[in-house]
Amino acid sequence: MNKQIKRTQPAATQANQRPKKNGLLKILLLVLFLSLLVIMLYVVVAEIKRRKSPVVKPPYEVTVEEPEPAELETEQEEELQPEPGFYFANAALIEATKNFADLVYGGAPKPGKKSDYSTLSNTSYYSGYSAERGNPLWVGYRLDAVNTQKRKNKRPSFRDDSRISLSGLPSVYTKSGYDRGHLAPNAPILHRYGVDGQRETFLMSNIIPQTPTLNRRIWVKTERLEEQYSEEFGKVYVFAGPVFGQNPLYLQNKVEIPEASYKIIINESKDGGSFRVLPMLIPQTVSGLEKPETFLTSIDAIEKATGLNFFEPMLDHYEDKLEAEVHEQLW
Repeated sequence: MNKQIKRTQPAATQANQRPKKNGLLKILLLVLFLSLLVIMLYVVVAEIKRRKSPVVKPPYEVTVEEPEPAELETEQEEELQPEPGFYFANAALIEATKNFADLVYGGAPKPGKKSDYSTLSNTSYYSGYSAERGNPLWVGYRLDAVNTQKRKNKRPSFRDDSRISLSGLPSVYTKSGYDRGHLAPNAPILHRYGVDGQRETFLMSNIIPQTPTLNRRIWVKTERLEEQYSEEFGKVYVFAGPVFGQNPLYLQNKVEIPEASYKIIINESKDGGSFRVLPMLIPQTVSGLEKPETFLTSIDAIEKATGLNFFEPMLDHYEDKLEAEVHEQLW
């Protein structure tokens, strides 16, 4: 009997320990459940707070679109509203003028077909010279008001320009029936730039063939007009050059004879923010009795006749308005 009691005793002990293990397991499960519940509640509360809070982007995510230069200039144009007859001078136009020593307004004209040239720099003017035609295609200069007594000096002689390939040009005009016509004028340049400036105007890179009635009468009248405006407005800029025909004639096969001459007088506003123009197109066949206003035209007409593009740095829509205007009276 003792042996049987010893065998049954372990089984009774195991049966008594089972309720204790089950209770411990229940406690662990309850703790785990409560922990998960707390975590879920925390997540839910955090999400509610996040949704209620305003969203603020960090500074580096904020982007500001910068306006294009053309947009800025258009806004400036609208704000300035130039006086009637004046046109907005954008920054590119002003900068181009400075690049040519403040002598050529808007910079050198852009060449077109059969209008290629070499740019020659002088102290008193710039010249765009065509070796093919034996002529300057354009000359640009500035005349300021003269506040002192005007200078006098002996008239210099015409001379070749060593910077161009053609030589012996002064003699080409002898007994040809054509004058050696100045583009940058003799006396007005002397009064403003001195003797050295005057001598530059006698370089053949500044000379075109003009009939005596054009050169000595009408052209002189336009030069007087330039001087008058320079005194009245403080300064003027000028473009001048020849216009060639479809069937060219030459002086001794060197110098092409133009059929007309053009001139553009430019008056800048006092603040430099706008400008106006007086374009003229004058044929060789003038009588000499006409007034300068007879030959007023548009920039478009001059560009079509010469193949050059003036005021190229301007905003296109504004340049179109400027160049299309047909002028009918002097200032």
